[in-house]
Amino acid sequence: MMERQEMQAVLSRSAELDRAIRPLLHLQIPPLLHRQHCSRILAAVAHEHAESVRMLIANGNATSALGVLRMQFESLVKAVWTFYAASDAIIERLDTELSSVSSKWADHLPALGVMLEHLEHKGPKIMAQSLRLFKELSWRPLSAFVHGGIHAVSRSSQGYPPSLLEQALRFSNGLLVMTAHLMVALHGHVGPEDIRLTLIHRTFADCLPPHGGLAVV
Repeated sequence: MMERQEMQAVLSRSAELDRAIRPLLHLQIPPLLHRQHCSRILAAVAHEHAESVRMLIANGNATSALGVLRMQFESLVKAVWTFYAASDAIIERLDTELSSVSSKWADHLPALGVMLEHLEHKGPKIMAQSLRLFKELSWRPLSAFVHGGIHAVSRSSQGYPPSLLEQALRFSNGLLVMTAHLMVALHGHVGPEDIRLTLIHRTFADCLPPHGGLAVV
């Protein structure tokens, strides 16, 4: 009973965090160039996945929640890479109508690991390092939940420890805060938004991941 109450508390705090961050996710970004446009769309997708992680865990669909957590991570990496590291030629092709031709071309985008390497040279160092650490520690187990691997089979048959689901929520929240940081960067200047993010970090530390710990297994 206590574990259920604790999980509800983390879910509630996660929803509060989302409400606090939403104004930063909807900042007006003039002028909206192709690069910012593509990055902003991908950031919105990452935010949608964060919402889904919470809803799925709240409804008891833990396997799906962990699969969507990987989707959230991928969308955020691509949003950050698009803004900081993608070439102008790639941006031009991304920001076009969907067709059989553009769909086939999109299959040849760099792999996620390559995007992370690009970010280490062209993006914010702390964000690049955090994203790479998340991938190194969590990619294989999260992929198993997506593809029906051993983690999905074992957890679905034996049950999901509340501590695992709480950890997944915390890291989803951490990715959400990073999404807000990206949106502030897209906004193009330092201002009250940065102060708000600092306050959010402090206020919601109880539902964010511990510094340096990113594994979800």
